[in-house]
Amino acid sequence: MDHGSGETVECKTAMLWTWDTIDTCVLASSWQITSGGIMAASCIGVALLVVLLEVVRRASKEYDNFLLGQYQRRASYVFSIASPEGSEIKSSSDASAPRTLVLRASLLQQLTRAFLYALTYGLTWVLMLIVMSFNGYIIISMTIGAGLGKFLCDWFVVKITEGPSTRSGGTDAISNQQPSSSCCN
Repeated sequence: MDHGSGETVECKTAMLWTWDTIDTCVLASSWQITSGGIMAASCIGVALLVVLLEVVRRASKEYDNFLLGQYQRRASYVFSIASPEGSEIKSSSDASAPRTLVLRASLLQQLTRAFLYALTYGLTWVLMLIVMSFNGYIIISMTIGAGLGKFLCDWFVVKITEGPSTRSGGTDAISNQQPSSSCCN
C-alpha cells in the first residue's frame, strides 16, 4: 500500500497473539489497517458481524417456530374434520389409537431454511478466519459482539404453569424455556 512516500508497506501478519494496529491485515491483504480510525471501524464492524450472526441464528429459530405453528394449526384443522380413514392420517383400526399426520415443508419453505442455515454457516467460517488474525483488539471486539448479540436476540423467558401433576397426587411446576427478544418478536 502506498503511504504517500512511494514505498509499499507489507501486511503484518501474526501466528501468535498481537496488539499491532497499523499495517495489520485482517482476513485478506485488501483489509489492511492503515490508521487508528480504520482499526476502530474494523473492531466495530467485526462486532456487528457477530451480532448479525446471532440475528440470523434467531431468525432461523423463529422461522422454524413459525412453520411449526402453521403445521400445528393445519393438524388441528385436519384432525377436527377428518375421519380415521382420512387420506393424510395414518390410524389403526382402534378408534382410540393415536392418529398421525405427516406434514412436510414446501420447496420454498425448505429453501428458506437452507438459505438461513448456509448464511449462518458462512458467517461462522468468516468469523473463524477473522479471529485467526490473532489480533487482541479484533478478538475482544468479537467477544463483545457475541455478548451484545446474545443480549439482543436470545432473551431468556420462562413460562411456569401450576396444575395437576402427571404423578400421583399433587401439583407440579412445569417450565417451558422459550428465548424471546424485543428485537426479534
